[in-house]
Parts: sequence; structure tokens; C-alpha cells
Amino acid sequence: MATVFEKLEQTGLKERFAREIQKKIFSGELLPGEQLAPERELAAQMGVSRSLVNMGLLDLESKGFVRVEPRRGVFVTDYKKNPTPQTLAALMSYDSSKLDHALFRSLMDTRRLVERECVRLSIERGGAEAYSGMREALERMRVPSQAAQVDALFDYHYLLTQSSGNIVYPMIFKGFEAALRRLMELRLRLQPRQEEYIRLHENLLRALDTGDPVGADEAIMLIMDVGIGDLEKTYA
Repeated sequence: MATVFEKLEQTGLKERFAREIQKKIFSGELLPGEQLAPERELAAQMGVSRSLVNMGLLDLESKGFVRVEPRRGVFVTDYKKNPTPQTLAALMSYDSSKLDHALFRSLMDTRRLVERECVRLSIERGGAEAYSGMREALERMRVPSQAAQVDALFDYHYLLTQSSGNIVYPMIFKGFEAALRRLMELRLRLQPRQEEYIRLHENLLRALDTGDPVGADEAIMLIMDVGIGDLEKTYA
């Protein structure tokens, strides 16, 4: 079945066009090797000019998402095998919870590695200055508003990366903010009861406060297992 696109608003059209194609690639709706509809058809579906579609496709080609073949058409490329720095930037700004399963797992594996290492460094280097902020974020997780809960959850884990004393880990975490927030929102919709999840975060903070490396490592891995496990249900 042909992929269908919605009409776009008139502001920042080239960027919006590129994002729409990227979303369908990141979600797995468009697969490597698949040929896009002709420029004229894409322009009609999205309500934009053909010249804008042409510019957008060239932009996507420079980022490694498509391959433009003269007189043949435009084909989706395998960005996972041939990524560019722009590919990672596009993933970092991805603002939808719908991800290809392999990409979702890879993103979650990266998060596990980063946060687990941040926990280790936090205890090793003494990151107690960030713990008060994490404690305040933990209290905000208890509010009934899911939007506020997402804010608090993101802040808690961002402060955790800062507590490591490493400069780059917080940059990585913050860089993926759009994608992580969307996944946090989805996880709350799937499992709105927060009591157990809050308790797990309390256990981590307690282990960090007491300088317990084993307990802190177990706590962060359990937090990851529960949260990621809930999200995995959407792929079942």
C-alpha cells in the first residue's frame, strides 16, 4: 500500500517536509530500498510546490536518508549502515514516540549505558550537589498532571547525568530530549500508576546518598527494565 502524507502548513515548509519523511523512516513505515512517490504526487499530497519537494529531497539526501537517481526516482537508503553527523542530529530532534523497533532498542541500549555509567561516576566522584535537585524532581513526580510528571522524570534523569561530573554525558542526554520526552509520555499513558516507579527512583537516590555502588547499580537497572519493559509492550 502506498504511503500517504498529510498536507503541511505554510511555515518552515522545507524543514517540515523533511521531518515528515524522516518520521516515516524512523518509524519503519518507509523501509530501505523503498521508492518514494514522484515529486508531483508528494507535492499534491502535502499541499506544497514541486520545487519545495525537490529541495527537501536534496536536503534528505545530504543527511543520508534518501538516494536521488536521475530518471529513476528517489529511494530510501539504509541510514543505519551509512549514517552521517546530520543523521544523528535528526534522530536527536525526533519528536514522536513511534520508532522502528530496532532503533528503539538501540536508543534504549544507549540510555542504559549512559545512565549506568553516570551512576557509577556519581558515587565515585561524589556528585551530591545534584541530589537535592533530583529529590525535588522526585517530589514533582507525585503530581496528578502527566505533563508535569514527564517534566519531573526528565529533570531527575538529566540531573543524574550531571551528577557524574562528566561534561559529555549530560550533553548526550539533553540532545535526545525530544525523543526521550515522547517516550516518557507514552510510558505514562501505558502505565499511569506512578507509585512503584517513584519507589524505584527513591531507592536509587537513597543508594546514591549512602554511596552504595551495588545498590545504585541495581536500582538504575531496575528503573530501566521497568520503563523500557512497559514501552516494549507497544511492539508486542
